[in-house]
Amino acid sequence: MAKYEIFKKDRVLCFRLYGQLDVETAKAYYLAVKQLIGELNDGWASLVDLNDWGLHIPEITQKMASFHEWLSKSGHEVEVCITGGSNLKAMARKKLLDESATSLKVVYVDTEEEGWQWLYEHGFVNKI
Repeated sequence: MAKYEIFKKDRVLCFRLYGQLDVETAKAYYLAVKQLIGELNDGWASLVDLNDWGLHIPEITQKMASFHEWLSKSGHEVEVCITGGSNLKAMARKKLLDESATSLKVVYVDTEEEGWQWLYEHGFVNKI
């Protein structure tokens, strides 16, 4: 079963995904994110750590696309994805995001440090 961690720092929601995302974990994840969204103003970013992500099952693709559309309407401006240099994870994430009707900007980085640096340089966090 998959696991996740979510926390907020300044104007950034941080996500860490572990294992293959299944339907039950996805529902709990969506609920947790929706609760934190209320603490953010328009114009926020996400930092998504995919290093331990085991991709997702095909049955949740449409729900994930709808969720990303909802995030976009809730002020989500940019997603910084940590892929650890995995082209497979970057391609899977891109395919998933392409299926949603959003114009979300996505930045792919290899390390968490690179992700925080990008977010700092673009004003989403006050300090690293």
